[in-house]
Amino acid sequence: MLLSSKSLLKIIIYLTVLGVLVGGCGKNEPSRPQTATVPIETIITAGPSDGETLVWGATATFNWKGEINPGDIIQFQYTLTSVVNGETSTTSAAALQRSISYANLAQGTYTFSVASVAVANEDTVTDSSPATRSFTVGAAAQAPPAVAIISGPKEKSFTATGADVFLSWESTAQTGRELTGFAYRLIKDGVAGDWSDVDMAYTSVGYYDMANGKYTLEVKSVDNAGQETVVQRQFEVKTPDVLFAIESLTATDVEFWHENVLRDFAYEDYHVSDAAALIAKLDPNVYSTVVWAWKNDYSAVLDSANFADVTVAGTVGKAVSDYLQAGGHLWIVGSEVMWGLDDNNALGWTEVISGSDTSYVTGINTFAREVLHAKTYNEDDADFQGANSAGVGSYNSIVVDGNATFAWCDVVEPFDEAETILVFSSGVFDGQSTAIRYPAGASNPGDVKVIFCGFYITDSTQPAAVKTTDIYELATTIFNDLGENLDW
Repeated sequence: MLLSSKSLLKIIIYLTVLGVLVGGCGKNEPSRPQTATVPIETIITAGPSDGETLVWGATATFNWKGEINPGDIIQFQYTLTSVVNGETSTTSAAALQRSISYANLAQGTYTFSVASVAVANEDTVTDSSPATRSFTVGAAAQAPPAVAIISGPKEKSFTATGADVFLSWESTAQTGRELTGFAYRLIKDGVAGDWSDVDMAYTSVGYYDMANGKYTLEVKSVDNAGQETVVQRQFEVKTPDVLFAIESLTATDVEFWHENVLRDFAYEDYHVSDAAALIAKLDPNVYSTVVWAWKNDYSAVLDSANFADVTVAGTVGKAVSDYLQAGGHLWIVGSEVMWGLDDNNALGWTEVISGSDTSYVTGINTFAREVLHAKTYNEDDADFQGANSAGVGSYNSIVVDGNATFAWCDVVEPFDEAETILVFSSGVFDGQSTAIRYPAGASNPGDVKVIFCGFYITDSTQPAAVKTTDIYELATTIFNDLGENLDW
């Protein structure tokens, strides 16, 4: 079959174009190199900088990138060299990753390096100028010196206007450190005084005739590394609202009361001398609570003549009754209280009185029943010595060791809506009441009007045996009942 000239021309053109296309493709295709070329650059993009110091236990994380010639495959060679405790170690790896973290680093010097590696077929070329970072890790964090205020007003306690206040402190430096001194300053009602100089001699301070206000003492302890610790103690100076009426207590006894019973409160000492002077002090607008304390010598004021009838004007019994009705609170504590009210046994109260209320028509003292709300008592006896006492009701957490504190105690029975708060837990009178409060069932601070403890809580003849922690817990519980709490 013969082709026309026109058809033959088309075939020639087609074959020509095809040849050009095929030939052109083969001419422009690059060939893969048989050997790798030197990497261009390796750069660390994140991580500790040169000369940086990290804290002990820190984590160092590095990120990087690399540049190589076209056609090569890239991977990285990274190394961490450390000198810790004088020993040098090196960790190294090759990988495709572009980040690494080193955790929980110990004190020492470190150098991190990373180099790009170009790979072509089985040939590799490593960057001869790797990127590096050198850094250090500091010593383990060491605590600042320990310091504590060891004497002075308790935290957020009260003290009376014009008092002299003394505080002291002690401090211990951490291992390998030394103390360089102390400094202190006093803040009154939010206004801070200047810090004292730092001096090792400053371990205590005294403030005299203090004015009313809220105070904060700050104490600073400094060590030779420049670390410091500041502690503080807050207390308030205010007009005394507790009257401490003292009878037959020795100076040692009074000091015991100050340090272990009254120490958190703003109180005024008053040594009872005669009935008229005591009556003049019984003002609930001045003293919200009266604490009347003595030992086993019955009161010179607390006798039947002054207390026989709480309705007789001019008697202590009437003054105390009026004080309570006007909002005051009373805590009477001491042995032989009932003995004194019985006028030194003149009325014949030598045994426990029992029976109906008609038993009290003759010879009963109205102060005991209408103020103390004490129904009966037993004449104190040597059997009481050494007896322990345990709390009941809201006082059930209190156990008082009586080895030195309870002697010649009264057994009393609550009367007319009063209730027992302490009972003997050993001895002849085990289970019988030795302390009561009125009214019964009071649950809010200040609801209790009267607390009567038929024992004394100091014994200067056996001071080493006194359980001060027991007495303090008992006292703070009683004060809270009477509304004298430590809330600011």
